[in-house]
Amino acid sequence: MNGLVESVIAETQDISRTEIDEEQVRAFDAEADFIGLSISLLIEVGSYVCVVGNLYPVKTRSWNRDQAILGDDLVRLYKLIDGLLDQTCKHRREISFVLGRLAFECIINLRYLIAYASEELFFSYRRYSLQHERQLLERIKVNIEVRGGQGLTIERRMINSIE
Repeated sequence: MNGLVESVIAETQDISRTEIDEEQVRAFDAEADFIGLSISLLIEVGSYVCVVGNLYPVKTRSWNRDQAILGDDLVRLYKLIDGLLDQTCKHRREISFVLGRLAFECIINLRYLIAYASEELFFSYRRYSLQHERQLLERIKVNIEVRGGQGLTIERRMINSIE
């Protein structure tokens, strides 16, 4: 086995597997039973997402630009799962639904990008994803120009962050 596969196996061995007994699920008579099982499954999924989000190609030990898009979506998915777990445990159903929808959209994006991966698709994704940053950068530059080239500290930090 290559080093990557061995590493993944080692990292996933400590993840607790959620057993699902169909008979037991059929016997559930309270929403809390379903939520408890869902939380266990979501913790397991979040653990796997965390492991996958930390994988790098063996040779380079870093992502290229397109792989970074997928990695970013995995990190976003993990954060959404974490927030979903938090809000579900706090019984904040409306916020849980919002986070669940965002997580679902993130999963759809990941599946689509992986299934139809191409240079054109990733370029289009980057261009669309960065449109707001591009508009913000232009607004900051105009504001600096209006002040005679005098940039504020926050503007310099924002420019550095965008770049």
